[in-house]
Amino acid sequence: MLNEVVSGELQPEQALVESELTEKYSVSRTPIREALKRLAVQGLVDIYPQVGSFVAPLRLTHFLDASFVRYHLELALVRQAAKNINEEYRIKLSHNIAMQKHLLTQGLVDRFYDVDEEFHLLIATIAGRPNVWHIIEQHKVHLDRVRHYALRFLRKTPLIVKQHESIAQGVSEGDEEKAVRAMREHLNSIHESLEKWLMEFNTST
Repeated sequence: MLNEVVSGELQPEQALVESELTEKYSVSRTPIREALKRLAVQGLVDIYPQVGSFVAPLRLTHFLDASFVRYHLELALVRQAAKNINEEYRIKLSHNIAMQKHLLTQGLVDRFYDVDEEFHLLIATIAGRPNVWHIIEQHKVHLDRVRHYALRFLRKTPLIVKQHESIAQGVSEGDEEKAVRAMREHLNSIHESLEKWLMEFNTST
């Protein structure tokens, strides 16, 4: 259910009817209720006693918190990655960037999104802190929700590839400041575009 909320398959403020969910996922009501409670803790579902459960709207405060966590942790990760770089990781970075470019030319946006995530996990792995990326993933679900909606309209994919290439170059050269500068530009660009889109979206709904 988490993936359906993040991807937008389950729309903001959509009612989550237990009987429909038990049929959809082929489970009893107990695991459905537990799943709804977990999603409510994450701020992805709103539960109103005696009324029902609903997919949470795209809230600016949740987006800003997720962006804050990601920004500060990823800058630390990319700096450490530049310190740790070796030839094996240079090759892996090169392969990932090549795959991003290929998927871009083929118009395979969904697969590109997966390889984008793999790129950031690779940076964390090079830094020796892959678990930190998993911490970021847990917090950035609200950022990902907005991203899934906004990228349909913003068409930023070519710019993202260019920014990833700059990050990879800085890391591969072992240039900490260059890598941090490129990551900062990348994350700020994403944040500014998504925040602007979200504010316009919330104003229009």
